[in-house]
Amino acid sequence: MHITNGVTVEVYRGGKADRFGDIDATLVATITGCVHQPSTGLNLDYRLGQDFGETSSLTSILWVLNSADVRPRDRLKFNGGTYQVVGSAAWAGSHPVTGTRFSHKAIQLESVQ
Repeated sequence: MHITNGVTVEVYRGGKADRFGDIDATLVATITGCVHQPSTGLNLDYRLGQDFGETSSLTSILWVLNSADVRPRDRLKFNGGTYQVVGSAAWAGSHPVTGTRFSHKAIQLESVQ
C-alpha cells in the first residue's frame, strides 16, 4: 500500500546519556510514507515519584513499511516531537492463518521530553 502525504521519520540509534539524561544518538535512517496514529488518552500513565515529582507518559502507534529498520529503544523524530520505540513491532510477519503479509508494521512509541 502506498501512503500519500505520510509522515517522514528520522531514526536515531545508539549513543550514551550525558549527565542530564540526554542521549547523543546517530541518525541511521529516514523513512517516508509513515502514518502516526495518535493516542486517545486512554493509555495515559500518571505516577507520583518518590521525590514528590510527577511523571506521565502517553503512548501512540506509528505504522512504517515492513522493510524499515526500526528497533526497540530507537529514537524517532517527526512532526516536531521525539519518541522512543517501546518493544518489538506488531504485524511484522505473515498472518498465521491467511499467510497475508501486510505492507506496514505497527511500532509502539512513547513521547520523550
